Amino acid sequence: YDFQCHKKCHKLLDCGHTCSKKCCEDCVCLKDVVRKYPCGHTQTVPCSSTFSSRPCEEKCNVLLSCGHRCSGNCSSCYKTRVHPLCKFDIKLTRYCGHTVSTPCRGLTDTCNMEYSIPCAHDNPVLKCPDLPVPCKKPC
Repeated sequence: YDFQCHKKCHKLLDCGHTCSKKCCEDCVCLKDVVRKYPCGHTQTVPCSSTFSSRPCEEKCNVLLSCGHRCSGNCSSCYKTRVHPLCKFDIKLTRYCGHTVSTPCRGLTDTCNMEYSIPCAHDNPVLKCPDLPVPCKKPC
């Protein structure tokens, strides 16, 4: 027979809490404690958890240079010291006059919209930023 005790352990752990697992299981402290992270946030986590096993889940919320709030979480931004690219959607009017919706990180002045210039003689479809060729006939 493979006898295993399934009663509560009650062993006193190094952290000072009592084990709440069964005698046949490895002792791990599951008591909830408030832990202060290096970033300054606090969270209620199991006593046996580590910073690497339970990273800070708070939103970073730092104001980025573009003026929008960071969408990353605190642990990834704090650990890497790099914020993810801004994902805030903005409406942007390009120098060509076209308006596009784009993520903030896409602030470039490259436009690929198709357009045409009405002319009685020719109505070519152009791709921005190609400039139209002037009509050689009097319009």
